[in-house]
Amino acid sequence: MSETNRIAIPEGKLPSNLEIAGEISQHLLNKFSTSLGGKGQNSSLVLPYGKFIALNDLITRKLEQSQSPDEVRSLTKKLHYLNNLLTECQMISSKKGLYTPHELLSIFNIKNSLKKIKLDIVGEKKSNRSSNQHQNGESSLPKEYKTKTKEIFRRSSCQVDVSRVHGFDDEVISLERLLLQRETGTRFNAIGIFGMSGIGKTTLTQVMFNKQEIKERFLPRIWICVSKQPADKESMEIEIVRRMLTKLGVDDETIQAAFSEHNLGGLLYLLNLQLRGKRYLIVIDDASETGDWYGDLDSELNQVDCYDADKWKDKLAYGLPKGNGGTVVVTSRTEAVAKKMVGRRNLYPLFPLSDPESCWLIFKDEVTKDGKFMFEDHPEFKAEIIKKSEGLPLAAKTMGQIMYEQQDRADQNQSNGASTADNGFEQAAQVQSSGISTANGF
Repeated sequence: MSETNRIAIPEGKLPSNLEIAGEISQHLLNKFSTSLGGKGQNSSLVLPYGKFIALNDLITRKLEQSQSPDEVRSLTKKLHYLNNLLTECQMISSKKGLYTPHELLSIFNIKNSLKKIKLDIVGEKKSNRSSNQHQNGESSLPKEYKTKTKEIFRRSSCQVDVSRVHGFDDEVISLERLLLQRETGTRFNAIGIFGMSGIGKTTLTQVMFNKQEIKERFLPRIWICVSKQPADKESMEIEIVRRMLTKLGVDDETIQAAFSEHNLGGLLYLLNLQLRGKRYLIVIDDASETGDWYGDLDSELNQVDCYDADKWKDKLAYGLPKGNGGTVVVTSRTEAVAKKMVGRRNLYPLFPLSDPESCWLIFKDEVTKDGKFMFEDHPEFKAEIIKKSEGLPLAAKTMGQIMYEQQDRADQNQSNGASTADNGFEQAAQVQSSGISTANGF
Protein backbone atom coordinates (compact mmCIF):
# COMPACT_ATOMS: atom_id res chain seq x y z
CA MET A 1 0.00 0.00 0.00
CA SER A 2 2.07 2.93 -1.29
CA GLU A 3 1.69 6.64 -0.52
CA THR A 4 -0.12 7.23 -3.84
CA ASN A 5 -2.53 4.36 -3.22
CA ARG A 6 -3.74 5.46 0.20
CA ILE A 7 -7.50 5.30 0.67
CA ALA A 8 -9.11 8.75 0.82
CA ILE A 9 -11.38 9.03 3.85
CA PRO A 10 -14.48 11.22 3.36
CA GLU A 11 -14.94 13.91 6.01
CA GLY A 12 -17.10 12.79 8.92
CA LYS A 13 -16.75 9.08 8.07
CA LEU A 14 -14.94 6.78 10.48
CA PRO A 15 -12.11 4.83 8.89
CA SER A 16 -12.41 1.06 8.64
CA ASN A 17 -10.19 -1.38 10.51
CA LEU A 18 -8.31 -2.06 7.29
CA GLU A 19 -7.70 1.66 6.74
CA ILE A 20 -6.46 2.21 10.30
CA ALA A 21 -4.16 -0.82 10.13
CA GLY A 22 -2.96 0.37 6.71
CA GLU A 23 -2.07 3.85 8.00
CA ILE A 24 -0.06 2.45 10.92
CA SER A 25 1.77 -0.10 8.79
CA GLN A 26 2.55 2.54 6.14
CA HIS A 27 4.03 4.84 8.79
CA LEU A 28 6.27 2.04 10.09
CA LEU A 29 7.23 1.03 6.56
CA ASN A 30 8.24 4.61 5.72
CA LYS A 31 10.34 4.75 8.87
CA PHE A 32 11.97 1.44 8.02
CA SER A 33 12.69 2.46 4.41
CA THR A 34 14.17 5.80 5.50
CA SER A 35 16.47 4.11 8.03
CA LEU A 36 17.67 1.73 5.34
CA GLY A 37 18.75 4.67 3.21
CA GLY A 38 21.60 5.55 5.58
CA LYS A 39 25.03 6.09 4.09
CA GLY A 40 27.72 3.42 4.26
CA GLN A 41 25.59 0.75 5.88
CA ASN A 42 25.95 -1.65 2.96
CA SER A 43 29.74 -1.58 3.15
CA SER A 44 29.83 -4.39 5.72
CA LEU A 45 29.14 -7.88 4.40
CA VAL A 46 28.98 -9.26 7.93
CA LEU A 47 25.84 -7.28 8.73
CA PRO A 48 22.69 -8.47 6.91
CA TYR A 49 21.57 -5.21 5.26
CA GLY A 50 20.72 -7.10 2.09
CA LYS A 51 18.16 -9.12 4.04
CA PHE A 52 16.63 -5.95 5.46
CA ILE A 53 16.28 -4.48 1.95
CA ALA A 54 14.72 -7.68 0.62
CA LEU A 55 12.20 -7.72 3.46
CA ASN A 56 11.40 -4.04 2.86
CA ASP A 57 10.54 -4.82 -0.78
CA LEU A 58 8.58 -7.94 0.18
CA ILE A 59 6.47 -6.17 2.82
CA THR A 60 5.81 -3.25 0.45
CA ARG A 61 4.34 -5.64 -2.12
CA LYS A 62 2.33 -7.49 0.52
CA LEU A 63 0.79 -4.29 1.87
CA GLU A 64 -0.19 -3.16 -1.62
CA GLN A 65 -1.97 -6.48 -2.24
CA SER A 66 -3.48 -7.04 1.19
CA GLN A 67 -7.24 -6.82 1.72
CA SER A 68 -7.34 -8.36 5.20
CA PRO A 69 -7.03 -6.32 8.44
CA ASP A 70 -5.54 -9.34 10.22
CA GLU A 71 -2.83 -9.72 7.57
CA VAL A 72 -2.00 -6.00 7.72
CA ARG A 73 -1.81 -6.14 11.54
CA SER A 74 0.53 -9.11 11.29
CA LEU A 75 2.79 -7.16 8.93
CA THR A 76 2.60 -4.18 11.31
CA LYS A 77 3.98 -6.29 14.16
CA LYS A 78 6.79 -7.48 11.94
CA LEU A 79 7.63 -3.89 10.97
CA HIS A 80 7.84 -2.91 14.67
CA TYR A 81 10.28 -5.75 15.22
CA LEU A 82 12.24 -5.00 12.03
CA ASN A 83 12.78 -1.38 13.05
CA ASN A 84 14.21 -2.52 16.38
CA LEU A 85 16.49 -5.07 14.68
CA LEU A 86 17.69 -2.46 12.20
CA THR A 87 18.52 -0.01 14.99
CA GLU A 88 20.56 -2.70 16.78
CA CYS A 89 22.32 -3.56 13.53
CA GLN A 90 23.21 0.08 12.88
CA MET A 91 24.64 0.45 16.38
CA ILE A 92 26.93 -2.54 15.78
CA SER A 93 27.97 -1.25 12.35
CA SER A 94 29.21 2.04 13.84
CA LYS A 95 31.97 0.13 15.66
CA LYS A 96 35.48 0.11 14.17
CA GLY A 97 37.70 -2.99 14.01
CA LEU A 98 36.84 -6.58 14.86
CA TYR A 99 33.51 -7.39 16.46
CA THR A 100 33.38 -8.72 20.01
CA PRO A 101 31.93 -12.21 20.70
CA HIS A 102 28.77 -10.56 22.08
CA GLU A 103 28.35 -8.48 18.93
CA LEU A 104 28.87 -11.49 16.66
CA LEU A 105 26.27 -13.38 18.66
CA SER A 106 23.88 -10.46 18.20
CA ILE A 107 24.49 -10.47 14.43
CA PHE A 108 23.85 -14.21 14.35
CA ASN A 109 20.56 -13.75 16.22
CA ILE A 110 19.52 -10.87 13.94
CA LYS A 111 20.10 -13.04 10.85
CA ASN A 112 18.01 -15.84 12.33
CA SER A 113 15.22 -13.41 13.19
CA LEU A 114 15.18 -12.02 9.65
CA LYS A 115 15.03 -15.52 8.25
CA LYS A 116 12.03 -16.36 10.48
CA ILE A 117 10.22 -13.16 9.47
CA LYS A 118 10.66 -14.01 5.80
CA LEU A 119 9.37 -17.54 6.37
CA ASP A 120 6.31 -16.17 8.12
CA ILE A 121 5.57 -13.90 5.16
CA VAL A 122 6.25 -16.14 2.17
CA GLY A 123 5.38 -19.50 3.79
CA GLU A 124 7.26 -22.75 4.02
CA LYS A 125 7.18 -23.70 0.34
CA LYS A 126 9.93 -21.31 -0.69
CA SER A 127 11.93 -22.15 2.42
CA ASN A 128 11.88 -25.86 1.60
CA ARG A 129 13.11 -25.15 -1.92
CA SER A 130 16.01 -23.13 -0.48
CA SER A 131 16.76 -25.93 1.99
CA ASN A 132 16.87 -28.48 -0.81
CA GLN A 133 19.33 -26.32 -2.71
CA HIS A 134 21.57 -26.21 0.33
CA GLN A 135 21.37 -29.98 0.78
CA ASN A 136 22.24 -30.48 -2.88
CA GLY A 137 25.46 -28.59 -2.34
CA GLU A 138 24.54 -25.10 -3.48
CA SER A 139 26.45 -22.57 -1.42
CA SER A 140 26.32 -18.83 -0.89
CA LEU A 141 30.09 -18.58 -1.13
CA PRO A 142 31.37 -16.48 -4.04
CA LYS A 143 31.64 -18.34 -7.36
CA GLU A 144 35.38 -17.72 -7.70
CA TYR A 145 35.93 -18.89 -4.11
CA LYS A 146 34.02 -22.13 -4.70
CA THR A 147 35.97 -22.80 -7.89
CA LYS A 148 39.31 -22.38 -6.14
CA THR A 149 38.49 -24.74 -3.28
CA LYS A 150 36.49 -27.43 -5.05
CA GLU A 151 37.72 -31.01 -4.50
CA ILE A 152 40.90 -30.09 -2.69
CA PHE A 153 40.83 -32.98 -0.24
CA ARG A 154 40.20 -36.67 -0.10
CA ARG A 155 37.48 -37.04 2.48
CA SER A 156 38.68 -39.61 5.01
CA SER A 157 36.00 -40.23 7.59
CA CYS A 158 36.25 -40.34 11.35
CA GLN A 159 34.08 -43.47 11.31
CA VAL A 160 35.63 -46.92 11.70
CA ASP A 161 34.42 -50.49 12.17
CA VAL A 162 36.30 -51.41 15.36
CA SER A 163 35.59 -55.12 14.82
CA ARG A 164 37.83 -54.99 11.72
CA VAL A 165 40.75 -53.28 13.46
CA HIS A 166 43.54 -55.57 14.63
CA GLY A 167 46.91 -55.09 16.28
CA PHE A 168 46.46 -51.60 17.77
CA ASP A 169 45.34 -52.37 21.33
CA ASP A 170 48.52 -51.11 23.00
CA GLU A 171 48.77 -48.05 20.76
CA VAL A 172 45.14 -47.07 21.43
CA ILE A 173 45.72 -47.29 25.19
CA SER A 174 48.89 -45.17 24.96
CA LEU A 175 47.27 -42.52 22.79
CA GLU A 176 44.20 -42.39 25.02
CA ARG A 177 46.44 -41.81 28.04
CA LEU A 178 48.12 -38.91 26.27
CA LEU A 179 44.74 -37.33 25.60
CA LEU A 180 43.25 -37.92 29.02
CA GLN A 181 46.27 -37.31 31.25
CA ARG A 182 45.13 -35.27 34.21
CA GLU A 183 48.23 -33.13 34.51
CA THR A 184 47.32 -31.35 31.26
CA GLY A 185 44.31 -29.78 33.03
CA THR A 186 43.26 -26.77 30.99
CA ARG A 187 46.52 -26.62 29.09
CA PHE A 188 46.44 -26.85 25.30
CA ASN A 189 47.70 -30.22 24.08
CA ALA A 190 49.12 -31.16 20.66
CA ILE A 191 50.06 -34.72 19.66
CA GLY A 192 51.85 -35.78 16.48
CA ILE A 193 51.53 -39.35 15.15
CA PHE A 194 53.97 -40.17 12.35
CA GLY A 195 54.96 -43.24 10.34
CA MET A 196 55.26 -44.60 6.82
CA SER A 197 52.30 -44.87 4.46
CA GLY A 198 49.95 -47.75 5.23
CA ILE A 199 51.18 -48.27 8.77
CA GLY A 200 47.85 -47.47 10.41
CA LYS A 201 47.98 -43.81 11.50
CA THR A 202 44.46 -43.00 10.31
CA THR A 203 42.95 -46.20 11.69
CA LEU A 204 44.58 -45.73 15.09
CA THR A 205 43.31 -42.16 15.27
CA GLN A 206 39.81 -43.19 14.15
CA VAL A 207 39.60 -45.74 16.97
CA MET A 208 40.78 -43.14 19.49
CA PHE A 209 38.40 -40.50 18.12
CA ASN A 210 35.38 -42.75 18.69
CA LYS A 211 36.23 -44.04 22.18
CA GLN A 212 33.46 -43.28 24.65
CA GLU A 213 35.91 -41.75 27.12
CA ILE A 214 37.12 -39.35 24.43
CA LYS A 215 33.56 -38.40 23.46
CA GLU A 216 32.79 -37.59 27.08
CA ARG A 217 35.98 -35.58 27.58
CA PHE A 218 35.97 -33.48 24.40
CA LEU A 219 33.24 -31.38 22.78
CA PRO A 220 33.24 -30.51 19.95
CA ARG A 221 35.27 -33.12 18.05
CA ILE A 222 36.35 -32.26 14.50
CA TRP A 223 38.00 -34.49 11.88
CA ILE A 224 39.81 -32.84 8.96
CA CYS A 225 41.82 -34.70 6.29
CA VAL A 226 44.36 -32.64 4.36
CA SER A 227 45.87 -35.18 1.96
CA LYS A 228 45.31 -33.70 -1.47
CA GLN A 229 46.94 -30.33 -2.05
CA PRO A 230 45.95 -27.66 -4.59
CA ALA A 231 48.43 -25.57 -6.51
CA ASP A 232 47.27 -22.47 -4.64
CA LYS A 233 48.40 -22.98 -1.02
CA GLU A 234 46.27 -20.07 0.23
CA SER A 235 43.18 -21.88 -1.05
CA MET A 236 44.14 -24.92 0.99
CA GLU A 237 44.54 -22.87 4.16
CA ILE A 238 41.18 -21.18 3.57
CA GLU A 239 39.53 -24.53 2.90
CA ILE A 240 40.92 -26.11 6.07
CA VAL A 241 39.47 -23.34 8.25
CA ARG A 242 36.21 -23.22 6.28
CA ARG A 243 35.66 -26.96 6.79
CA MET A 244 36.31 -26.64 10.51
CA LEU A 245 33.73 -23.86 10.73
CA THR A 246 31.22 -25.90 8.73
CA LYS A 247 31.66 -28.86 11.07
CA LEU A 248 31.01 -26.50 13.98
CA GLY A 249 27.65 -25.61 12.42
CA VAL A 250 28.54 -22.15 11.09
CA ASP A 251 26.44 -21.37 7.99
CA ASP A 252 27.96 -20.53 4.61
CA GLU A 253 26.68 -16.97 4.71
CA THR A 254 28.50 -16.20 7.96
CA ILE A 255 31.68 -17.84 6.64
CA GLN A 256 31.45 -15.82 3.44
CA ALA A 257 30.93 -12.61 5.40
CA ALA A 258 33.96 -13.22 7.63
CA PHE A 259 36.06 -14.07 4.58
CA SER A 260 34.88 -11.01 2.66
CA GLU A 261 35.64 -8.68 5.57
CA HIS A 262 39.07 -9.94 6.62
CA ASN A 263 39.97 -12.86 4.29
CA LEU A 264 41.78 -15.75 6.01
CA GLY A 265 42.26 -13.71 9.18
CA GLY A 266 38.51 -13.26 9.50
CA LEU A 267 37.94 -17.02 9.21
CA LEU A 268 40.55 -17.78 11.88
CA TYR A 269 39.07 -15.16 14.20
CA LEU A 270 35.63 -16.67 13.71
CA LEU A 271 37.05 -20.16 14.40
CA ASN A 272 38.65 -18.87 17.60
CA LEU A 273 35.31 -17.46 18.75
CA GLN A 274 33.51 -20.71 18.01
CA LEU A 275 36.01 -22.79 20.01
CA ARG A 276 36.60 -20.33 22.85
CA GLY A 277 35.82 -21.75 26.29
CA LYS A 278 35.47 -25.31 24.95
CA ARG A 279 37.54 -28.45 25.46
CA TYR A 280 37.70 -29.32 21.78
CA LEU A 281 39.45 -32.15 19.92
CA ILE A 282 40.62 -31.60 16.35
CA VAL A 283 42.24 -34.30 14.21
CA ILE A 284 44.29 -33.13 11.22
CA ASP A 285 44.83 -36.30 9.22
CA ASP A 286 47.69 -36.89 6.75
CA ALA A 287 49.41 -33.52 7.12
CA SER A 288 52.32 -32.87 4.77
CA GLU A 289 52.79 -29.07 4.64
CA THR A 290 55.85 -27.56 6.35
CA GLY A 291 54.98 -23.86 5.95
CA ASP A 292 54.97 -21.50 8.92
CA TRP A 293 51.17 -21.22 8.79
CA TYR A 294 50.89 -24.83 9.96
CA GLY A 295 53.66 -24.71 12.55
CA ASP A 296 53.71 -24.22 16.32
CA LEU A 297 50.09 -25.05 17.03
CA ASP A 298 50.54 -24.12 20.69
CA SER A 299 51.32 -20.46 19.87
CA GLU A 300 48.81 -17.62 20.30
CA LEU A 301 48.50 -13.89 19.61
CA ASN A 302 49.62 -11.46 22.29
CA GLN A 303 47.25 -8.92 23.86
CA VAL A 304 48.19 -6.21 21.38
CA ASP A 305 48.16 -8.20 18.13
CA CYS A 306 44.82 -9.86 18.85
CA TYR A 307 43.14 -6.55 17.92
CA ASP A 308 44.91 -6.44 14.55
CA ALA A 309 42.85 -8.23 11.89
CA ASP A 310 45.91 -8.66 9.66
CA LYS A 311 47.76 -10.67 12.31
CA TRP A 312 45.13 -13.40 12.59
CA LYS A 313 45.87 -14.84 9.15
CA ASP A 314 49.50 -15.70 9.91
CA LYS A 315 48.99 -19.03 11.69
CA LEU A 316 46.42 -21.80 12.03
CA ALA A 317 47.33 -21.79 15.74
CA TYR A 318 45.68 -18.38 16.21
CA GLY A 319 42.30 -19.93 15.44
CA LEU A 320 42.78 -22.47 18.24
CA PRO A 321 42.10 -20.86 21.64
CA LYS A 322 44.26 -21.97 24.57
CA GLY A 323 43.42 -22.41 28.22
CA ASN A 324 40.48 -24.83 28.27
CA GLY A 325 42.11 -28.16 27.54
CA GLY A 326 41.71 -28.07 23.76
CA THR A 327 43.68 -30.76 21.91
CA VAL A 328 44.89 -31.24 18.34
CA VAL A 329 46.08 -34.61 16.98
CA VAL A 330 48.15 -34.50 13.78
CA THR A 331 48.98 -37.54 11.66
CA SER A 332 51.77 -37.35 9.10
CA ARG A 333 54.05 -39.61 7.09
CA THR A 334 57.11 -37.64 8.16
CA GLU A 335 58.49 -36.82 11.58
CA ALA A 336 59.58 -33.36 10.40
CA VAL A 337 56.01 -32.28 9.62
CA ALA A 338 54.65 -33.61 12.90
CA LYS A 339 57.44 -31.92 14.87
CA LYS A 340 56.90 -28.63 13.02
CA MET A 341 53.23 -28.61 14.02
CA VAL A 342 53.22 -29.97 17.57
CA GLY A 343 56.80 -29.44 18.75
CA ARG A 344 59.12 -32.04 20.27
CA ARG A 345 56.74 -33.02 23.06
CA ASN A 346 54.13 -35.71 22.47
CA LEU A 347 55.57 -37.05 19.22
CA TYR A 348 54.23 -40.57 18.75
CA PRO A 349 56.04 -42.76 16.17
CA LEU A 350 54.11 -45.69 14.73
CA PHE A 351 55.92 -48.88 13.67
CA PRO A 352 54.88 -51.97 11.67
CA LEU A 353 52.66 -54.40 13.57
CA SER A 354 54.77 -56.71 15.74
CA ASP A 355 52.10 -59.41 15.96
CA PRO A 356 52.07 -61.32 12.64
CA GLU A 357 48.59 -62.66 13.41
CA SER A 358 47.16 -59.12 13.10
CA CYS A 359 47.93 -58.80 9.39
CA TRP A 360 46.42 -62.22 8.79
CA LEU A 361 43.20 -61.18 10.56
CA ILE A 362 43.05 -57.97 8.47
CA PHE A 363 43.46 -60.05 5.31
CA LYS A 364 40.74 -62.50 6.43
CA ASP A 365 38.28 -59.66 7.00
CA GLU A 366 38.66 -58.62 3.37
CA VAL A 367 38.21 -62.12 1.87
CA THR A 368 35.29 -63.27 4.01
CA LYS A 369 32.08 -63.49 2.01
CA ASP A 370 28.70 -64.07 3.68
CA GLY A 371 30.49 -65.10 6.86
CA LYS A 372 32.65 -67.69 5.06
CA PHE A 373 36.41 -67.43 4.54
CA MET A 374 36.98 -67.78 0.80
CA PHE A 375 40.36 -69.52 1.11
CA GLU A 376 39.73 -72.14 3.77
CA ASP A 377 41.11 -74.79 1.41
CA HIS A 378 44.47 -72.98 1.16
CA PRO A 379 46.03 -72.82 4.66
CA GLU A 380 49.43 -72.24 3.05
CA PHE A 381 48.33 -68.70 2.17
CA LYS A 382 48.74 -67.52 5.76
CA ALA A 383 52.54 -67.61 5.85
CA GLU A 384 52.74 -65.92 2.45
CA ILE A 385 50.31 -63.17 3.42
CA ILE A 386 52.17 -62.44 6.67
CA LYS A 387 55.51 -62.37 4.83
CA LYS A 388 54.37 -60.01 2.08
CA SER A 389 52.48 -57.70 4.47
CA GLU A 390 55.70 -56.89 6.40
CA GLY A 391 53.63 -55.66 9.32
CA LEU A 392 51.77 -53.03 7.26
CA PRO A 393 47.98 -53.14 7.73
CA LEU A 394 47.34 -51.49 4.37
CA ALA A 395 49.34 -54.16 2.54
CA ALA A 396 47.29 -56.94 4.16
CA LYS A 397 44.05 -55.05 3.49
CA THR A 398 44.93 -54.40 -0.17
CA MET A 399 45.95 -58.01 -0.81
CA GLY A 400 42.66 -59.12 0.64
CA GLN A 401 40.67 -56.70 -1.54
CA ILE A 402 42.52 -57.76 -4.71
CA MET A 403 42.21 -61.46 -4.00
CA TYR A 404 38.55 -61.15 -3.06
CA GLU A 405 37.74 -59.47 -6.38
CA GLN A 406 39.79 -61.95 -8.38
CA GLN A 407 38.42 -64.98 -6.56
CA ASP A 408 34.90 -63.68 -7.02
CA ARG A 409 35.50 -63.39 -10.75
CA ALA A 410 37.23 -66.77 -10.78
CA ASP A 411 34.24 -68.41 -9.13
CA GLN A 412 32.03 -66.97 -11.84
CA ASN A 413 34.38 -67.91 -14.68
CA GLN A 414 35.53 -71.22 -13.13
CA SER A 415 39.16 -70.07 -13.32
CA ASN A 416 42.18 -71.51 -11.47
CA GLY A 417 42.24 -70.42 -7.79
CA ALA A 418 46.01 -70.86 -7.29
CA SER A 419 46.99 -68.55 -10.13
CA THR A 420 44.49 -66.02 -8.81
CA ALA A 421 46.27 -65.98 -5.46
CA ASP A 422 49.66 -65.50 -7.13
CA ASN A 423 48.38 -62.53 -9.12
CA GLY A 424 46.92 -61.08 -5.94
CA PHE A 425 50.27 -61.29 -4.16
CA GLU A 426 52.05 -59.56 -7.05
CA GLN A 427 49.54 -56.72 -7.30
CA ALA A 428 49.49 -56.21 -3.55
CA ALA A 429 53.27 -56.03 -3.44
CA GLN A 430 53.15 -53.31 -6.12
CA VAL A 431 50.58 -51.35 -4.14
CA GLN A 432 52.69 -51.64 -0.97
CA SER A 433 55.89 -50.42 -2.64
CA SER A 434 54.17 -47.47 -4.34
CA GLY A 435 52.93 -46.09 -1.01
CA ILE A 436 49.31 -45.72 -2.13
CA SER A 437 46.79 -44.96 0.61
CA THR A 438 43.03 -45.28 0.37
CA ALA A 439 40.22 -43.06 1.56
CA ASN A 440 39.30 -45.71 4.16
CA GLY A 441 42.96 -46.33 4.66
CA PHE A 442 45.46 -47.07 7.30
